[in-house]
Amino acid sequence: MYGYEELVLCKLDGDIKSFTRPSSTSYICFVFYETIVTEHIIDAVKRSVLECGKRFVKIAFVGLDKKSKRRLKNELKGKGFVVNFLEGLEDAKQGLLLNSQLSVLRRD
Repeated sequence: MYGYEELVLCKLDGDIKSFTRPSSTSYICFVFYETIVTEHIIDAVKRSVLECGKRFVKIAFVGLDKKSKRRLKNELKGKGFVVNFLEGLEDAKQGLLLNSQLSVLRRD
């Protein structure tokens, strides 16, 4: 279990560099299919979103169990962005893309 958790945390650490670049979108999706989400992983996700220096507009989580959903919902509530918990990756893609297209249309 320890090695598995470390693998997930290392992957997240590497991904932070990508999703915090100024040129990256303010919409993000975390996919947890077939992942045993531990308290350490939840804390790392929370820190990566809140302490990365980038302002997110919408965050989607896919493949979480009820306990993890509840914990992340409580941790991220009222932080200035929309949080969605979805069952399928296609739903997350459509939701994030639809919202980004609507944002672009509203700006014009």
